Amino acid sequence: TGVYCISLLYGTAPFFLYPENNPTGQTVFFLVITGLATGGITSLCSSWPAVSVFISLTLLPLAIKMLAMNTQQSLIIGFLILIFWVLTLFGARRLNLNVLHNIDLRIQSVEREKVLKTSEERYRHIFKTAPLGIFQYDTESRIIDCNEAFLSMLNTTRETLLGMNIFATVKDRGILDAVQKSLSSGSGYFEGDYTSVLSLK
Repeated sequence: TGVYCISLLYGTAPFFLYPENNPTGQTVFFLVITGLATGGITSLCSSWPAVSVFISLTLLPLAIKMLAMNTQQSLIIGFLILIFWVLTLFGARRLNLNVLHNIDLRIQSVEREKVLKTSEERYRHIFKTAPLGIFQYDTESRIIDCNEAFLSMLNTTRETLLGMNIFATVKDRGILDAVQKSLSSGSGYFEGDYTSVLSLK
């Protein structure tokens, strides 16, 4: 509502404040009105109805004033203002769409972050409380984390296990093949008994 009231106030200016016989004053007047119209784009671009009404109510009354004066010079100025109005609306619309797109991307990003955080929290809970031994390793096959069940299975400490290179330590071919496949394709699978040939205490 405030935007529309201000727009109407600016729109009445050409009919009450236009300096009829002062060329310098007219130039300043044109600069002020066009400056107000373009300046409103930045602050109002997130709302297309608001920015379009603001630009129209600020520029169109001035164009009407110039056309109504019906002189050669005023008609030219009036048509130039109309062209400027169309171009300003076009630019405002493009900016409005870009802003809305960025806002939409930001909302989607926040939603994805929430889902990811929830997923990570669930994973950490399962990782810590699972009765099965679970460990994580990096792309160089070094163990970077494990749960308590895994430490209990190997009867070792976290300090001893973290940083251990699986390929340099484990001798079971089935396990090594599963790890290698997981590193190369993103998924690896091993099921069966295995024996630790090194003391990890």
